[in-house]
Amino acid sequence: MQVLGAAIASVKSLDNEKIRDFMATHEVETVCGTYHVDASGMQTGYDSLTDQWQSGKQLVVYPSKWAQAKLITPYSWAK
Repeated sequence: MQVLGAAIASVKSLDNEKIRDFMATHEVETVCGTYHVDASGMQTGYDSLTDQWQSGKQLVVYPSKWAQAKLITPYSWAK
């Protein structure tokens, strides 16, 4: 959402092509790192996080550099 917000603010439009062009050519600082893409369009500077609810708290479990807890497997639903 931070990258989308930065794109909209920069291009001052909701035009998909303008937003896409911004996102393909700019770096944006986010809470997860610096967003940017390489020449092929592959996102290389931003970590996607995986979280899991544990004991009533939403915790990051992957990647390990951001992890707040270890992944619990197998996961069973509370009754």
